[in-house]
Amino acid sequence: MQRIDEQKRKRILETAGRLFAERPSHEVRLEDVAAEAHIGKGTIYIYFQSKADLCFSLLLESMVEVIDAARTEAAAAGTAPLQKIDRLVHTFMPFTKRLMYLRSMERELGLQPEQMQALQEKRRELLGLVEGVLREGIAAGEIDDPHPDLTSRYLLAIFREITYFPNPDVAPDVLMGHILHVLRQGILKRAP
Repeated sequence: MQRIDEQKRKRILETAGRLFAERPSHEVRLEDVAAEAHIGKGTIYIYFQSKADLCFSLLLESMVEVIDAARTEAAAAGTAPLQKIDRLVHTFMPFTKRLMYLRSMERELGLQPEQMQALQEKRRELLGLVEGVLREGIAAGEIDDPHPDLTSRYLLAIFREITYFPNPDVAPDVLMGHILHVLRQGILKRAP
């Protein structure tokens, strides 16, 4: 039995992630991943049962990574809730594209119910972190939000939208600024 090499597993995941980002998933074969990772195709099967299992692992580990980053921002001591929201938005941006292209492959790859359940649990965890920061802001009197559970969903929906339908005419910093403006101030014009 071959020993598990975590560095090799990571290399396979990174290579697969890059290839899936470059072209449609149905065009990426495990042979392609193996060749790009400089390993034999059989080596992939030591770490992953199938292409679907590889994609699931990519998605799950990406979600764990964004949750860990969000947890760090949400737990930042001495940081005001509005600042935490700003930092969470900046944290989500780099992960958005990776998570969305992987999520788009779920149906195509026929993930198993337990895999789908694991992904849903991670999604709920991420929503809970965002909602927790919003509730912290409500308790501190910084945020007026009667439904932080919905707002946390809206925030993730914004990132889905900008990933699936990007506007190349809007610079990333302008986009981030606008997301934060809408979160902080809404769109209602206030009397001077």
